[in-house]
Amino acid sequence: MIFNLDRFIVSSMRKNPKGWLEWKLAMPRIVLAVLLALVISKPLELKIFEREINRTLDEKKSQMILQSKLDLAKGFPEIQELETQIQLLKSEIKEAELARNQIQKEYDQERFGTKTAGTSGKVGLGTNAKKKEQQLDASQRFLDDLQARNQLKINDLEAEILRFRNLRELEFQKQQPGIEGFDGLGARMEALDTLTDQSLAFAAANLWITLLFIAIETAPILVKLISSRGPYDELLELHEDEVKLLKQEKWVKSKGASESRIEIFKETNVLATQLEIEKTNAKNRSL
Repeated sequence: MIFNLDRFIVSSMRKNPKGWLEWKLAMPRIVLAVLLALVISKPLELKIFEREINRTLDEKKSQMILQSKLDLAKGFPEIQELETQIQLLKSEIKEAELARNQIQKEYDQERFGTKTAGTSGKVGLGTNAKKKEQQLDASQRFLDDLQARNQLKINDLEAEILRFRNLRELEFQKQQPGIEGFDGLGARMEALDTLTDQSLAFAAANLWITLLFIAIETAPILVKLISSRGPYDELLELHEDEVKLLKQEKWVKSKGASESRIEIFKETNVLATQLEIEKTNAKNRSL
């Protein structure tokens, strides 16, 4: 279709003795040829830079996935709040373990007679050692009870977190087809524009391909304009003049025939009118 259109554009041009008039008449054809070149060159550019465009689209998809996850994270603040509560519960257990370990250390120092600010320095299981042992048992019971209570809370919170994460994953899966489908003509054109903006080499290649197609499309028209008038143009003009004369001749014949029919119609109409008048007069005389 494109080649037929190009051929029609060139074949419809006529050589004119006035060069400026010829160029004036050729300008719409040149503009049309340039538009065709721009339209044709884009699919070829997309095919030539297909690998680079695919890589750019993959990067764009990765950015869209990351942004989608960030947006979904903002849309589910409950997860962060629940994780904070879990950390607080674990911190309570950690503090209780540290307190128990400190009492264990003081108990060991009391048994082995290590003199410190909190121990007597006497070796063996004396009164102070038994007190430390009681404190250690109480601290261990408190730690065990705290671990049991907090672990139940942590399990409930983790189950709630899992529920919210499943909801978030479900929302992400709904958005995933749209992200994966980011591969249409518009997306590829945008990726090509991104490549040309980022790389001078891509911009130059893009420009040269476009100019090449503009040259291919406009070359026949320009050759037609700069070429001299030849035998073909003479024969073409002769043929067109013959067609014009034939048209004029048929027009004159048709016009003459039409005028003759009109005259005949007028004469017939006059005769009919006269006959009608005579009939009327004769009828009146008979009365």
